[in-house]
Amino acid sequence: MSEEKLLKVSELTIHYHTVEGIIKAVRNISLEVNVGDSLCIVGESGSGKSTLGLAISLSLPKNAVVVSGSILYKGRDLLKLKTSEVGRYRGKEISMIFQDPATTFNPLFTIGEHLTDILRHHFGMSREEALERAVELLKMVRLPDQARILHAYPHELSGGMLQRAAIAAALSTNPKILIADEPTTMLDVTTQAQILDLINSLKRELNLTLILITHNLGIAGEVCSRTAVMYAGTLLEEGPTEDIILNPLHPYTAKLIKAVPIITKTQGRLSHIPGVLPDLRNPPKGCPFVDRCELATPECSASQPEYFRVGGVRRVACILYGGEHE
Repeated sequence: MSEEKLLKVSELTIHYHTVEGIIKAVRNISLEVNVGDSLCIVGESGSGKSTLGLAISLSLPKNAVVVSGSILYKGRDLLKLKTSEVGRYRGKEISMIFQDPATTFNPLFTIGEHLTDILRHHFGMSREEALERAVELLKMVRLPDQARILHAYPHELSGGMLQRAAIAAALSTNPKILIADEPTTMLDVTTQAQILDLINSLKRELNLTLILITHNLGIAGEVCSRTAVMYAGTLLEEGPTEDIILNPLHPYTAKLIKAVPIITKTQGRLSHIPGVLPDLRNPPKGCPFVDRCELATPECSASQPEYFRVGGVRRVACILYGGEHE
């Protein structure tokens, strides 16, 4: 795998302005993604992982405010782009698949109209060229009977077929980075496995750099070589996925792993994490997991833990670990 830096997120902080107050959704996040990487961002709902994905893909909603930090893509800070420059990156260099594939498509247009519009807009293709490429894209995502699907409206396709069509749309611009935000959550178990296998295959075939957002560490183990664990807007642990699953460092990561269902004869009731996420309108001063952590000490409440390097390739924000600060 190439070690060329493709993406570097530095000290990123994002707030949402709502009628109920300011929600501090992402707090001082830093991470790097190399060319060809597959990175999973894992955490419970409300951890900030989707907000991070939206920021990288330049798709934040209007009530989101980037308070500080930078997102460097090929050395260019995406947060400082002029409005006229955003279209060169959003949906083209960096493309995103969403949890609900229906959000990708306008229900008034067919799948074929949607795909050909993208291709003609970005590449100046003729209608015939765009249709030919659209068929190739549907074949790429393993959709049969491409002619029928091109003429189908979104509601006429099953959830799995519509998600494949959404993947085709995301790949139609030949992106360098593909961000998949919980792409299997709304699908049945069998279809979930098929979609994950498809994403894995396309990542290899197209030499994509993949960022997969999920709440399930089991999915991370199947798809990604590296994993970043988020909680309450912060990054708690990062490293090779296999290492994190076999030897979790942060107490939160350990509890996440115990909550992953494993089909064995000996498994009993699934573990769960007692308590709730902190209120991100007024997040705790110390470790955000302190109120749910059985190993917490008074020091954990005093200040946000620094990152410690462990084994050279891992980092964790927890006072249980000494050694080299990041």
